[in-house]
Formats: sequence, structure tokens, C-alpha cells
Amino acid sequence: MYQGILKIVSIASRGGKVPPLYLFISYILPGAIYFRYLTGTFKILPFFLISISIIPLLAATNLFDDYFDYKYGYDKEYSPNTRYRKHPIYYFGVSEGYLLIWGIISIAIYFIMFSIISRIYGIYELIIAIIGFILGYGYTGPPFGFKYKALGEASVVLSALLISLMVFYAESGHFSMNVIIFAVPYSVILVPVLFLGNYRDIHYDKSQGMKTLPIILGVERSKYVPAAIFIIFYLLIILYYLKNIYPIMSVFSVITIPISFYGVRKWMNLFDTQYENFMGNLIFLNTIVLSLFILL
Repeated sequence: MYQGILKIVSIASRGGKVPPLYLFISYILPGAIYFRYLTGTFKILPFFLISISIIPLLAATNLFDDYFDYKYGYDKEYSPNTRYRKHPIYYFGVSEGYLLIWGIISIAIYFIMFSIISRIYGIYELIIAIIGFILGYGYTGPPFGFKYKALGEASVVLSALLISLMVFYAESGHFSMNVIIFAVPYSVILVPVLFLGNYRDIHYDKSQGMKTLPIILGVERSKYVPAAIFIIFYLLIILYYLKNIYPIMSVFSVITIPISFYGVRKWMNLFDTQYENFMGNLIFLNTIVLSLFILL
């Protein structure tokens, strides 16, 4: 039983590597940072409960991703997915039915937890959780299939914004769209991790008839997207200060510009299996630095 649990955890989390597991912090942090910025306080219990309750959805999203990629014929024994990570079907030898069942179980746990949370913090938590499910399942699941329609990056940004709303609502007790505005830079900067994964697979995905953002943009233009995202991130920080959304100290987070642009120049010289972890480090660094300067 113990080995079975370890196996499903490893499969659902993809070994914590694709995308890097520590980026979970970048998803859940903005809502708490905004509440702390407004009130000077931090409520541990709601933050902890929301964080724990989101994990089954992230697990289900990965499981459904592997299930539908295999079902639709995109994941094969020789495809990139089986080369740069331990694919559940080809490495662990599980069936596609195994992935589907555990995906459904994970979603059931997710809704049970948010049903309880909604009783504590309000019905909006459950409503947001339902929208989050649509985005998570719909990343690959029908009738949406955002990943296959070049909308994968957009769905990740929306999901991150919803998580920020969940955390803030639980901590503050009221619904505010201002937290969505506050969290936009945090969400936008998550895009390069997913984008580079799609960029790495561009030739294979195109040969399989898949449509991703790098395929639409083409190889040459796609190379500049990570740099463009970081430019947008830094410009948003400055704009938010000028609009009194972020404090003046947040502007000092631009000290990471040299590191970020060294990174966006270097990633093209890495082995393609290193893309997500390398870019994940840059994103995590910028998330933490921005948060610290906002709270100073």
C-alpha cells in the first residue's frame, strides 16, 4: 500500500520537476501578500487550508493531462514527454484507466475540501473552486482542450489569478477584484515555464497536428517570448507603483533585471530537458523578491 501511495504521488506531481514543484508558492503567495499589504496581518489558517485544498486540483490536472495526451495519441513511446520525465504509462507501466480514476478521485477530494471551506469562509470559495476545476480539467479535457488550442498559457494565468482570489477571500472575508489586479504581474511571469515546454516540443507537436502558442508564432519569434514576458513583468511593477497599486519599495525589485535577462539569453543554450527547471528558478526568484519589497 505504501509503495502504491508513493507511486501515485510521484505520478501526480511528476516527481516535482515538470513544472518545478516549488512554483506552487508562486501561485498561492499573491493573495496572502495583498492581504498583508492592506492590513499588516497574515492569517495562517485560511492560507494553509486553501493551499492544501488546491493540491488535489493540481494533481488532477497533471493526471488528466497525461490521460488525454495518451488517449488522443500525442504521447507515444518516442515522444518528448517520455524522454524528459518519467511518463506514467511508459515508465511506471500504469494503464490510462488508472490515470483517469485517480484524476476523478483527486477532483472528488478537491470538491469535498472546498465544500467544507465554503461553509467556513463563504460560498464564493466553492464558486471559484468550480471555475478552477473547469480550467484545470479543461486544460486537456473535452470539450475545452485549452492546451490543444494554443490557450494553455492563458488558462494558467487565469488559474493563478483565481487562486489569489481564493486566498484573499478566505483571509479577508470579503470579495474584491482588486486582488486580481494586484496579482497580474505574479501570474504573467508564470507563462515562460509552460511556454518553454511547448517550445521544446514544437516540432513534435506540429507533426501530431497539435496547436500551441509556439507553433502559431513559429520557432524564431518564439525565442523572444520569455524576454518579452519579463519586460512586461518589470513594466507592470513600475506602472503599479505609479498607479499606487504597489508601494514605492516594489520598484527596487527591478534589481533582478540583470539576472533575468542573463537567464532569458542563456536558456537557448541549455539541454531542452533543463528548460522548465531553469526558468522556474528565475520565476521563483522574481516572485520572492517582489513580495519582499512590497512588504518592506
